[in-house]
Amino acid sequence: MDSTNISYKEKADKRIILVFIIQLIALGGAVDGFMSHSVKMNSWENCILPIALLYYLSFSNIDLKKIKALYFVLSVITISQIAVIYKYGTGNILIGRYYDVIIAFVLLRSLGIDRFFFYFENSVTILVKISLLLWGVCLLFPMLCNILVPLSLPIGFPTCSFTWGFVGLANLDSTEGLVLRNLGFAWEPGRFSSILVVTLMIHLFRNRFNLFRKNFVPLLLGIISSQATTGYMAFSVCLLGLLVNSDKKRSSKLVKYSLCGIFCIVLFCSPFMLEKMKQILDPEYFLNSNNIERLERTGEQYVPQRAEGLLMEFMNVADSPWIGYGDFKGESYISRELFPTIDIALSNGILQIFAMLGIPIGLLLYWALYKSSTLLASHFKVKGGYLFFLVICAVNVSYNFFVEPFFMVIILYCLFERKDRLCVN
Repeated sequence: MDSTNISYKEKADKRIILVFIIQLIALGGAVDGFMSHSVKMNSWENCILPIALLYYLSFSNIDLKKIKALYFVLSVITISQIAVIYKYGTGNILIGRYYDVIIAFVLLRSLGIDRFFFYFENSVTILVKISLLLWGVCLLFPMLCNILVPLSLPIGFPTCSFTWGFVGLANLDSTEGLVLRNLGFAWEPGRFSSILVVTLMIHLFRNRFNLFRKNFVPLLLGIISSQATTGYMAFSVCLLGLLVNSDKKRSSKLVKYSLCGIFCIVLFCSPFMLEKMKQILDPEYFLNSNNIERLERTGEQYVPQRAEGLLMEFMNVADSPWIGYGDFKGESYISRELFPTIDIALSNGILQIFAMLGIPIGLLLYWALYKSSTLLASHFKVKGGYLFFLVICAVNVSYNFFVEPFFMVIILYCLFERKDRLCVN
């Protein structure tokens, strides 16, 4: 039976939508202290995700046959944690690594990839529609922002003006972007757009790259409203998929090639994108724009630009190539040796996974991602077995999505998916 037809005819279970939305808010990370990649069980906020998982387990059936792959992955994580503790003499074990793998296993063995994609796409779309409504109203009535700011939840990010976790807007004082930027349920527009691009790829796979099906327009508008470099560049992978899967109809080709042309004009010709890319590629940006003494005095966190961050991650990998520095960034070479007095947050996920977990585990994850990417293309009967691999690598240029539960579902699909799965009642 056609997997795409199964999903669109199915009535969404509101309980599953609720669990997915809770997890998406944690994935966005806009609520200070509530993030899906840092589950430490050291605050009441961090108890929400395990409780949501237990709630999901209470009404689902999980296929527990042949779980050697789960044992293997959990064993690799445990060995990695022990090696880091032995090397650095620290007991800072982050249970989030185990949580990532377990929730990926649970979702795949209960829902299967078709229904997982269905619920992920629809849950993201619900939040995107809410964000577009708020964003549009604030564009029409800018003074409304001044009323909403005092009503916001506590904010720990300078990129965010106000947020309630599930919706928010970027810094009102920022000069980036042509108009006010939409950050949705994330802490900044780039992260929001990255999640939307991956969701759009899921949508295109489910619809075999037929355009303007349900959810396509809200997802596309969400990406555009973010005005984020990372999202726009990752979106090019979706356009590549459209071209690869273009049918022989002249009208269909015209629409797809037109979208590609418009995208290229926006990416390479718009003033705000050109300025942003100039900053990203400037290796001297840190020295010209920041002062270490000021950062030491104020305690502000510094996030390097792409070129500088890439160089720093190379240093971290070279310092501990086999086991990495683990989950505590204070043990990284950059934080330990070069900048011990300031808070530096590297965000290049392409190399960061090697720096955190070591080259062997990093290569295993990249292999699993590519293998899963080819299997997904075969499962949905589309061309381009490399598309999911490319789009996740593209968004990892700015964020480490390798350590996020929902992304782990895609990465470990090749290990955890089974054809004879039992599905949710």
